[in-house]
Amino acid sequence: MAIITKVMDTRFDIEALPPTGSYVATCGDINDQFGVQRPSFDNPQIKELRDVTRFLFGFRGADEQFYQIESFEFRISGSPKANLMKFLNAWLGRPPEYGWDYCELKGEGALITIVHKPNADGSRIFANIVDIKPVPEELRSQILPLTVFTD
Repeated sequence: MAIITKVMDTRFDIEALPPTGSYVATCGDINDQFGVQRPSFDNPQIKELRDVTRFLFGFRGADEQFYQIESFEFRISGSPKANLMKFLNAWLGRPPEYGWDYCELKGEGALITIVHKPNADGSRIFANIVDIKPVPEELRSQILPLTVFTD
């Protein structure tokens, strides 16, 4: 007997394609979901339950428009080799401490670099965060307040 389960989408609802370039962005939200069914890395035919997270960032482009972009989906793991830990390490400029709640980063700034990448058949363009760093002190005034995400 086959069991049909709801596909859990961890994506944020983003309307406009953000422009390429480097921007001072604010982490506006973090979406943790637990027990999400995903294909196994070793065998995509096998489904496994994972705990995953995504980060939503907002920034003002050169055209003064407000844009949003989300990170890739990360498996929640404290392993030093985990992509989540590499992302947090790059964002903080140091390894995060174990036991620390990364959800405290909501409202914090980051210097992100965005590139556009077409999907496999070239019919759609996606924006991806390819680099993240701490915001230099001289640019901290450009970090937007969380209220821009709710206005």
